[in-house]
Amino acid sequence: MKKITLVFLLAITMITMVSAQGWKIRGEMPAPVSGGKAIVKDSLIYIVGGFDESIGRITNIIQSFNPRTGLWLTVDTMKFGRAGFIAGDYNGNIVYTGGSVPGFGFHNALEVYDYHNTPFVHSSHTVFRRSYAAGEIVDSNLFVFGGYTLEPDQPEILKYNIPQGRVESTGGSAPSPLQFPLDQMTARIGSDIYIFGGVRHSVTSKIFKYSIENGTFVELFQGLSGVRAGGSAVKIDDATVMLLGGYDQLSPALSTSELLRLTGDGFVTVAAPVLNIGRTDPMTVKFGDSIYVFGGEDANGNVIASVEVIPVDGITSVKSENTVLPSEFELLQNFPNPFNASTTIRFKTVKEGNISLDIYSADGSLIKVIEKGFLPAGEWSYRWDGTDVAGSPVASGVYILTLTDGVTRQSRKMTCLK
Repeated sequence: MKKITLVFLLAITMITMVSAQGWKIRGEMPAPVSGGKAIVKDSLIYIVGGFDESIGRITNIIQSFNPRTGLWLTVDTMKFGRAGFIAGDYNGNIVYTGGSVPGFGFHNALEVYDYHNTPFVHSSHTVFRRSYAAGEIVDSNLFVFGGYTLEPDQPEILKYNIPQGRVESTGGSAPSPLQFPLDQMTARIGSDIYIFGGVRHSVTSKIFKYSIENGTFVELFQGLSGVRAGGSAVKIDDATVMLLGGYDQLSPALSTSELLRLTGDGFVTVAAPVLNIGRTDPMTVKFGDSIYVFGGEDANGNVIASVEVIPVDGITSVKSENTVLPSEFELLQNFPNPFNASTTIRFKTVKEGNISLDIYSADGSLIKVIEKGFLPAGEWSYRWDGTDVAGSPVASGVYILTLTDGVTRQSRKMTCLK
């Protein structure tokens, strides 16, 4: 076992900056990284791997942070340094695999760290040779979704039995590994894993649901409030997930966050407090009654040292104030659907206010704005003639109808057949 080295002590008397949105700056990481992983174990938060700007390369350092004392320690080193990898808890150990390694390439080793002894290689498999994939560990299985890989015969989705060291099932819809989605965010709720956003040809707002029980993989009607990739997903409770940071087509480092509340077969989305610093590839965990955000890169590509924290009740109070009840805001399914020449779109509002009714292509591109502006309460009906913003007929395919009031967003899937 390696000797623990003290690298940083945060003084109790340190002045804490508070943002207007509720996030607090809680000191700095002594060895800031981007693209690593944060795992909670007992009274500590562990930061594993990532890209360390101070040394100009991917690191193999494992750090620990005590939120109560502010104490940082370097506790051990990974067998192989990596960034953009998958990690999680398995039987009280940190398990991690895949990711980019120093130089150019991806690692196929699955390592185990028991918090006491130096990490060891548990198993290796070519399916792990990918970076910026998304994944969750459930019981004894590791589920992997997408990622960037150069291997020709990789599956997009895989289920890996950790103790037996074998791939049990695969799936996915991408025509080739070069078109796998990447930089997605995941969260497990009940017997399902939800996959949020990411890059699918372009940055997307799509949400997918993967059934742990039967392996089905479906797209939800509702999407995120906006496109997002390379951020963090943190589970707040058994029905609520918070997404924060990442990037979109306009910003390389988002400071926005949103809450997603599971209601039936979809999510209601609500804007959440904005980070002090926009971050892509941050490391985020829920510890006790607070959410902690570490590292990541800013809009200039610099690794961020500052740590941000917000109490969970500061987030849930926003949720309770801003969430619109389904009976007050309802987007109905278009009719007919599928349609050929035209279709009717209907929605209901109980309260007056500004709304935007838009149609997007399956890859997230805006096709047409149907309505945008102030509307009194009531039931509303619009006809879409199947044309885009330039008046040209759209091609056959799936389109996403979205209604938002700037806080809540609801979506429906429409199919055009010609």
